[in-house]
Amino acid sequence: MNKFTGAESARLLSVLTEAVEKLTLLSHLPYINDSDDNRTDVALAQSALLHAFPPPSSASGLYDQQQPSATTVLSQLVQDVLLQATDGGKLDLMHDGGGDGGSVDSHRGSSGGPAQSRNTTSSPNHTGHVIHTHKSTSTNHHRSGLVALSGYVAAVRDQAAGTLSTSVEQDEATRQMMGDMETRIREAENDYKQMTVDVRAQREMRDVDVRRNAHKIHALTIDELHDIEQGADQAATLIDQDAKQAEFSLLNGYEGNVTQCRDESDLLSVRCTKSKDEHHVQEDGHRKRKLKAAVEVSNQIEQYDHVLGALQAQIDAARAAMATEVAEVSRLSAVFHRLDENYRLAAADHARWDAEEKERLAKEAAFVKMVARIQASYRGYMARKALRERKKKGTKKKGTKKKAVTKKKKTKA
Repeated sequence: MNKFTGAESARLLSVLTEAVEKLTLLSHLPYINDSDDNRTDVALAQSALLHAFPPPSSASGLYDQQQPSATTVLSQLVQDVLLQATDGGKLDLMHDGGGDGGSVDSHRGSSGGPAQSRNTTSSPNHTGHVIHTHKSTSTNHHRSGLVALSGYVAAVRDQAAGTLSTSVEQDEATRQMMGDMETRIREAENDYKQMTVDVRAQREMRDVDVRRNAHKIHALTIDELHDIEQGADQAATLIDQDAKQAEFSLLNGYEGNVTQCRDESDLLSVRCTKSKDEHHVQEDGHRKRKLKAAVEVSNQIEQYDHVLGALQAQIDAARAAMATEVAEVSRLSAVFHRLDENYRLAAADHARWDAEEKERLAKEAAFVKMVARIQASYRGYMARKALRERKKKGTKKKGTKKKAVTKKKKTKA
């Protein structure tokens, strides 16, 4: 069987749950006989509801969009059943109002259908319990075989859920974990084999050494063994003598060291007592000097505080004077700024006036020059005119010349 992924398993379970819910809704509707003329429309509605759940029209699992909505058909069917069961709203379903008790019971089952369907829809996990409860009373309410079918589908859904619980992701994780465990087991087996080989090699080396030593021991004769025993006894005697001599030497050296250490301890005790007395004297002197220094420091601190207070007063006075001077400087700066602005404006006015004066003088000079030219032209004109008159009047030539000279002098003046 092919495995499904987690998303595919959830989708398949949701489809099965939806099928169980639809079958449960159908099982809660009363059985209607087609031969009953009064309930023909309800039977047709139930038939339409059955046709509202067609099988998938394609392999993709999609239903035909042209089919009517199952929710609309179901709601219409429930309304028709309730109207038929209550005889147009005239019959009380909550109490036995006479008539056929089985019919009333069947109508109660019909009216209880939507409530049970809502409970089933809101709690899909309890669908099996609801189906079991209604299966026990299906004979009294003349239900169809949809109750048993819904129970079978719910059982199939539960079995499919158990089968689909092992998804591809879980199989992959389990496979990876088993692979890791196999790798570790293989490594442990290799380590065990290598360790076994090493232990076997070490055991063989020790066996070789033991056999070699055994051959050496068996090769020795009785005389050689006796000589070895005597040599061992002599060596043990020499070792005992050396140990006793070393012990005696160490004991003598220890006693000498103890005596020397005792003498040094006495000498150090005398020195320590002398140093302690000297230190007491020095400590008394240091304590007195410390007390004197503390008094001097206290006096210096008081003097410092007094001087610092005086300096602080001077600083405060200087700051106040400086603030006053700064205010005065600010005021004078504003005044000088205004004066500079006035001087600048005056200089601009003087420059403008000088330019205007130069322009006026230039215009006057040009005017005087023009007047001089006009006068010269006029004098030339008058001279020529006089010359013509003198030519006409020969007798008056001398007198006219004098007048012309006199007039020219006046004009120059």
